[in-house]
Amino acid sequence: METASEHIIDQEYAQADAHWEDIMSSITDLDAPLPEDFGRSLSDYYGEMEHFQESELQFGAVPEVWEQYQPQHEQLKEALSNVQTAYKADRAPEHPQSNVAAANDAVLAATQFFARERAKLAAREQKMQEEIQAMQDRIMQMQTLLSTPDLQTIHAKNMELIQMLAMQYVATLQEIREEAAQKKTPILADLYKTASAHFHKTHESIQNIPDRLQQYVKEKRDQAIGAALQKVAGIFDKGIRFLEQKKQNLLHLSPLKQKEQDQKAKPENEAKELFPEAKVNDSKQNTPAEESSAEKSFQLLMENANKEGNAVWQKSAEERQNIQAPVLVYKDKEGNDKAFYPPMINTLPDIQHQLNMGSKDSRWIGAKDVRENPDISIRQGAKAVEFILFTKDKKPYTKEFFNMKDVSGKGVPTLTPTPDLRREMYIHDMIDHLAVQATKEDRYAAMFTAAKEAADKSYQEKKDVYELSHLDYDTYKKDEFEANKRLEAILQANIEIPIPKEDYKKTFIQLLAKELRHSPENYAIRAVQKALTELHWKEQYVKSAVKAFVPQTAFDHLAKNGKTCSETLMKAVKDLAPIKQKEQSAVR
Repeated sequence: METASEHIIDQEYAQADAHWEDIMSSITDLDAPLPEDFGRSLSDYYGEMEHFQESELQFGAVPEVWEQYQPQHEQLKEALSNVQTAYKADRAPEHPQSNVAAANDAVLAATQFFARERAKLAAREQKMQEEIQAMQDRIMQMQTLLSTPDLQTIHAKNMELIQMLAMQYVATLQEIREEAAQKKTPILADLYKTASAHFHKTHESIQNIPDRLQQYVKEKRDQAIGAALQKVAGIFDKGIRFLEQKKQNLLHLSPLKQKEQDQKAKPENEAKELFPEAKVNDSKQNTPAEESSAEKSFQLLMENANKEGNAVWQKSAEERQNIQAPVLVYKDKEGNDKAFYPPMINTLPDIQHQLNMGSKDSRWIGAKDVRENPDISIRQGAKAVEFILFTKDKKPYTKEFFNMKDVSGKGVPTLTPTPDLRREMYIHDMIDHLAVQATKEDRYAAMFTAAKEAADKSYQEKKDVYELSHLDYDTYKKDEFEANKRLEAILQANIEIPIPKEDYKKTFIQLLAKELRHSPENYAIRAVQKALTELHWKEQYVKSAVKAFVPQTAFDHLAKNGKTCSETLMKAVKDLAPIKQKEQSAVR
């Protein structure tokens, strides 16, 4: 089991180990063994001290606790020293019993001290979560107060802005919390402590606003209502900027420090960092027979699904929207529910297996764990599925898993991990590429390779366009659904039938469809170019069509300023114009 000390990167956070070593030094010369009960008490003491330290590494350091404990620590050392002296003076075990009892009392007191302080940290965290809920309730109250048609008309934009900023503020806070809890580093712990304190002040500053609004609404003071709403929006806006600035200050300490960290990591790109199996899979020489067999089985599964019209990329936008990355769940040695994502090579076939068995559950559990656990039952007729996994040194091996739909019982992990947006984004880009490419060819191996390359490229591009770590999952998925609907309309468009020129929507979708079927690469750019040069549409009409019907522009409002797909696409078309004119001049 990994201990807190293994996470430590700052001596300030190594208190537990330092105190323990100091305690042990008090009895180093003791030849006689300590009573078993007393040994367990010492072990419990160290465990509780370590648990407290782990809490600090999630929620922020509390140095005053260690200062308060110091007198107790000295008393405990003295009590242990007395035990050692008593044993040395008389080797008969009955004589130093009183000394052992006194030392045991001191150990128990120290253990209880750290247990209480850990409970205080947990209570502080609970209070903050309650304040988050209370703040969300306040915003709901504000919305309710302004729900009448006349007030909605006047104040709708301000209220929408508040909801968006509040959601972003809380999302940033929760992201910091999750990172602190998962990585357990002093920097992140201190960041979360600072963020928590700031949130508390933010909560207090808006706590009474709904009461004021209620009074303003009664008095029909529209100007005062508007000013109050703008104040709330400003509070959240400042809060977001504060948290972002603190993150920058703490996580990017200096250009030199950042450079050192980059040199240590040296990933070719973040996609390969996320999906480390990629390099192994590119080398056929190092692929074991069992992996090769599994890969062939995967490919056959996907080929058959495509021929039957049941492949994941052949599903409707609604069906594709609900697809999530497969995740492996298990119980650790302590009985805690844990989860991790399998290598990307498994993704498409595992999603396909889920579709084939009619399961909406993306979780999988090891077949061996299931068969060895008497508290887990396997559904009759259920079949285990082979996954390709990788050792720490990137060597592949296979292991069987059951989908969670096929197992039941009290021994089944109940954990449902929060979806990883970056992974979900990557997977859906693969599926979308296949939805397009499958209309062009049936060379499956080439299709799958191209899909992965397209997803790699898309992921790198999105890193530059979006703040991936700050994207709200539900918001992104809503936009993704809209993008999938647009792609579906393009794929299903009849390119043969004539369409009235005044029907801008159908004309533009048909133009997109024609270019897509000609070549998926840059099809939207070519369609826009033709709308301008051949259909002679005004630029403002083209811009509107791009924003309304091109799949990727559904994400425009999430992009950084100046980096929306609409802007990038129109710029690409304008950059092409001089080139085309030059080519035409050369022909003349």
